[in-house]
Amino acid sequence: MEQELRNSKLSNLHEWLNSNVSGYVGLYEAGSTTAGDPWVESRSDRDITIVLADISRKVEQEVQQYLSEADFDDTYLFIMFAKEHFLATHSDQDISMKFRGQTLYGEDLVSVKEMN
Repeated sequence: MEQELRNSKLSNLHEWLNSNVSGYVGLYEAGSTTAGDPWVESRSDRDITIVLADISRKVEQEVQQYLSEADFDDTYLFIMFAKEHFLATHSDQDISMKFRGQTLYGEDLVSVKEMN
């Protein structure tokens, strides 16, 4: 039941982004839960990346406002990236996304993520 609620909240976020944010590309997840590790209550989290064609301060504030109003708790760790920046490899987290990440909604960027 808890997993269904978490997935429902992400589905609602996707719908909101798709309807309200110009240049929305997709939602992506990396980390232990995408690798199939069990969810451990009070310890696990979901690392969610929101990818946009471009990010302005105004859009960032609108998304943060939505996340706050939608009551996402600290089991969700959100980060926003411009598509160009998301596709490039800058750190070990990028490598984790390539091999342990998944596309939740939107354009499949994980399969075309660069490995420089």
